Amino acid sequence: LTAQLVALDKTYLAIMGYVSGEWKLVEDNSSINSYGASAPSPWDPRRRYKKGDLLLHSFPGFGSQSVYMAASNAPEGRPFDLFLRASYDLFRHELGHPSTSRIVSVASKVHACFTGLLVVLLSYYIFMNYDIGALVTIVSANMIALHGLVNVGLTNHRELNNVAKEIMGKQ
Repeated sequence: LTAQLVALDKTYLAIMGYVSGEWKLVEDNSSINSYGASAPSPWDPRRRYKKGDLLLHSFPGFGSQSVYMAASNAPEGRPFDLFLRASYDLFRHELGHPSTSRIVSVASKVHACFTGLLVVLLSYYIFMNYDIGALVTIVSANMIALHGLVNVGLTNHRELNNVAKEIMGKQ
């Protein structure tokens, strides 16, 4: 499901991640004066913020206030919550072909390890002469899912060759 989420919805997640990256969290509040900006001010929706402006903001449910610095010119809206920022950090390099996806790669490795564990368990069940009907079904389903996951993440060289010929003007 993780690979399917990344393959189908990564454009939306990457765009939302870009929007959430317009404000950067200032980790060390003691170094605020080193940015050369004035003291942080609370959020004002009427104010036009510029790159480098400091903002004092707190999220509902979190007691403490955090200082944010505008990372782009005229950032849109207030800083996003921590969960959207975490999704940005996870999905920021996920645009493009699925074969370049780090998440699909990790998900396929985890799935391959899990399928290997199931095969070892199946071998143990065969050796101990236990009933293996349900386990064979589970291993078969995982092999089919692993095949699909690997095919999503592989580069189609024939298609890339056709694109290269089209770009070079050779048909």
